[in-house]
Amino acid sequence: MPQPPISKFALAATGLLAGLAMQPAFAQQDSVKIGLVLAKQGPFAVYGSTAAQGAQFAAEEKGMKALGRKLDVIWLDEANPNDAQQNMTKLVQQEKVSAIIGGSNSATALALTATAKREKVPVVLTAGSAKEITGAQCNRYTYRISYSLPVANKALGTYFLSQGKRWYFLVANYSFGQDTYALLNPFLTQNGGTAAGKDDIPMGTTDYSSFILKVRQANPDVVVAGLGGADYTNFLKQFAEYGLASKIPVANPFASDDYIWGLSPEAAVGLYSKVWHYDNPANLPREKEFAAAWQKKFNKPASTEAWQGWMTMNFVLAAIEKAGKSDPKSIAQALETVSLPMGGGQSYSFRTWDHQMLKPVPIAKAHAPQGGDKWKMMTAVANIPQQAKDLDAFYGSKEEIGCKMDDF
Repeated sequence: MPQPPISKFALAATGLLAGLAMQPAFAQQDSVKIGLVLAKQGPFAVYGSTAAQGAQFAAEEKGMKALGRKLDVIWLDEANPNDAQQNMTKLVQQEKVSAIIGGSNSATALALTATAKREKVPVVLTAGSAKEITGAQCNRYTYRISYSLPVANKALGTYFLSQGKRWYFLVANYSFGQDTYALLNPFLTQNGGTAAGKDDIPMGTTDYSSFILKVRQANPDVVVAGLGGADYTNFLKQFAEYGLASKIPVANPFASDDYIWGLSPEAAVGLYSKVWHYDNPANLPREKEFAAAWQKKFNKPASTEAWQGWMTMNFVLAAIEKAGKSDPKSIAQALETVSLPMGGGQSYSFRTWDHQMLKPVPIAKAHAPQGGDKWKMMTAVANIPQQAKDLDAFYGSKEEIGCKMDDF
């Protein structure tokens, strides 16, 4: 695939990016440059665009300055893993960026992780749930603010137990679905539960009637639907048509706000683990300020991806300020110990030995729009774990994670 030209940050073609400040791709030598490698096309384009918008929002909050110098944000695509690697290399070698923000999904995030290690330039990942990112493929130059699939499933599974201990698994017959089952079924049995059934669903399935009939007969406490994209949407619609959506809770390890906002009211059901939710009462003061400012500027709530872009840029800029310099190695080192004050005496930081950010996982329940607000389609019902002291163990020990880092 031919490489896209280095472009100005704002893309008029995406309505999501209206109002972004235009940033020149080739900035003055005395500027600080931050590269974004986020999807502009393909199935993750909406998520990539919103994360880029969030990163720009954070940069603008800082007056587009770093160390008293002009801050330039340069955004290239990550249509696939190869594209992500090539564009990150271009940003590093040609544009001389100080750090990278990116990773709209696990495949591209892993590609960026490998490139960060090779080029010795820090990357702060907005997303990517593969456990290897902070596990077997961890390195000094890679940081992640979202959680891994094991953490997502553990959080959701913990909440499921309060709903009942007979679960029916409908899981995709590829890695996402199979990993979901492999993680949650042992968790269920270890906590005294049983699987009421399991079906492997081929990608692209359009008729779920035979599977739904089996679920109805089994009458489980929870349906774990480890399905993605259109497969999950089709299942939800048909599950609702059979009249089961209001009777048996459906759960999925991940939820995107843009995805839920696109559902019809009758299909807006389910329990989900989320990285962040805009009106979660448990949000820290600085997050609440961000959500209010975003709503005021864009007249819509901040999605998870907007928060991810905002948070990653805040970490990069805080590390630059702490280092007092903008070379990649200094920023990467500063990221290990930098702490972002979030108000109320609380802060976010990365765990030093695997570079995973620790925060409670919100569990959200989807529903039809409430109170005349078309965006109000999810409500946070729990935050797991409830106590900050439990976060380190919840995200996994060194032995469980398997991260072994070399020096910078």
